[in-house]
Amino acid sequence: MSIYPSSFILYSSPLNSERKVLKNSFAGLIALGAGSFLNLLTVSLLARYLGTAGFGQYSYIMAFVGAFQLCSEMGLSTVLVRDITLDKKNVNKYMGEALPLLWTLALGTLALIFLSARILHPDPELLTSLYIAGIATVVTTQPNIYIAVFRAFESMEINAIAFILQKVFFLALIYLIAIRGQQQLPGVFLALLGANLLVWFFYYLIAIQKYGRPKPRINVKYCVSLLKEAIPVGFGEISRKIIWQVDILILGIIDLPVSIALYSSAYKLLGALNLIPQVFAIPLYPYLSQLAENSPEALARAYEKSLKFMWILSLPIAIGTVVLSDRIIFAFFGPEYSGAAAALKILIWATMFLFLSSNYKYLFTILRKQHLYTYLVVLSLTVNTLLDLILIPLLSYKGACFATLITEVILYLVGYYFLRKSGVVVPLIPNAAKPLLGGVIAGMILYSVRDVSYGLLGLIGFMDFGFYFLLLFLFRTFSQKEIEGLVRLVKKS
Repeated sequence: MSIYPSSFILYSSPLNSERKVLKNSFAGLIALGAGSFLNLLTVSLLARYLGTAGFGQYSYIMAFVGAFQLCSEMGLSTVLVRDITLDKKNVNKYMGEALPLLWTLALGTLALIFLSARILHPDPELLTSLYIAGIATVVTTQPNIYIAVFRAFESMEINAIAFILQKVFFLALIYLIAIRGQQQLPGVFLALLGANLLVWFFYYLIAIQKYGRPKPRINVKYCVSLLKEAIPVGFGEISRKIIWQVDILILGIIDLPVSIALYSSAYKLLGALNLIPQVFAIPLYPYLSQLAENSPEALARAYEKSLKFMWILSLPIAIGTVVLSDRIIFAFFGPEYSGAAAALKILIWATMFLFLSSNYKYLFTILRKQHLYTYLVVLSLTVNTLLDLILIPLLSYKGACFATLITEVILYLVGYYFLRKSGVVVPLIPNAAKPLLGGVIAGMILYSVRDVSYGLLGLIGFMDFGFYFLLLFLFRTFSQKEIEGLVRLVKKS
């Protein structure tokens, strides 16, 4: 059990806390929009620069090192956010005592990546890229202590700025090192390493200015306590990430690089969408932690509202993506990747269920039942792997897509069952019918104009999204109390 005072004073009123959630979510959305645009630009550039075979190799290496990424952090930041939220005056102590543990995990993870790469991939050219990618991946997790502090103090704008900066640095360094320097695949990963180092330095400078320079200190008792709570979360996070990466890894073993490229192009496009639920879940986490300490019933009510919001938000995105999948793939990747449209149509529904399960990691941590989250994700990973082995030989990359979709549905349903057993009782999908009807109507409108020019299609799509929310108001999807609360928050933000 982590060390913090048994009594906690709620420093801000519920309204102030809700305003902070709204402010931080808004900052996250702006960063996500800008960062996602830059990310899509980078992916499109890499896909065209490397070609289908080269882009398939790039995606495989990213999946390989990504499977190890969270080992170098092992859920420490998730537990730290909760602990610092409840004991803010000791923030410097928490940082100093967590840093040596983070460095130890990073070195161990790097050794594991190098050893695994050497055993599995003797090709010298591919091995060089794997080594560089491994270092870049471990560097990615090093600012996580500072990120946890900013989350605990609800200063999400710092994380939002860093998110955009990483994309800018990566894109610029790809051009300078890989393209102008003609370094091909190793150059791409050198660019990634450089971008991650610059962002680490940015976080460090801001953190020491706001909270002082942390003094690394080995506190065995706290490290053991922190690891005891963090490992189940970290293991769950690793398994959660591998669920989407294992498809690429298995495709790399039993299928062609072209199949990896087609699957990965759809997966990379959805990477931005998969971040949207975290934009709301991360600012909500400190607020939910406070609610759990003071009112378990309020925790369930707040979670129900967030679940309803995720359902309302994810539906039109899923329906619109299915309708426009061919146009989307052609715009970003060109005719060479036309087969990826089928993958996008399947994976978008997996993304919708990912929206619904986005709070599980935080909820089980708040409830101090991280082991349930671990069981849930390991079960899902096992199911996904088995389905991949069955479906990929039959359906190639489409089989991988179906495996991921089925897995996300199972993960959501089993997680919902665990939460009910833990006392968090909410409807399976709050107010499900009205958003579904509104989404179908909006989707039919979009389908009727899907062949117009891209500029006009973007305008119509934006207006159609607004029409969807107008339909929700006409269907009385939101209660009067919810509408009044939102108006009050917006006015005071």
